[in-house]
Amino acid sequence: VCDQFSERHISVEKLQNIGVNEIKIGRGIGGFIDSDPQKQETISSIMKRAKALGMQTSVVGLENNAQYEIVRDLDDKAFVQGYYFYKPLDKNALINALRNNAVNI
Repeated sequence: VCDQFSERHISVEKLQNIGVNEIKIGRGIGGFIDSDPQKQETISSIMKRAKALGMQTSVVGLENNAQYEIVRDLDDKAFVQGYYFYKPLDKNALINALRNNAVNI
């Protein structure tokens, strides 16, 4: 696992040893898994190791059904986020969407 801010690498096992129970896989990997075999291998490795240790994974940047299917096949309990599920909203559109879809906002 690589921290995108420090660019330091640490294993999933070491993260678990320090109390981390969820791993977020950023768009730099998740957004290209359908077209880049190396990215697909990377995400597969991370997710399989995390799942084996009972850790939750979150994958960011999914932009199409093919990417979603890959993640779902790796771990059907993974959290996912991306344009495929909902396009980005500006501030006013977000507020309106929340008001229209939630009670007591």
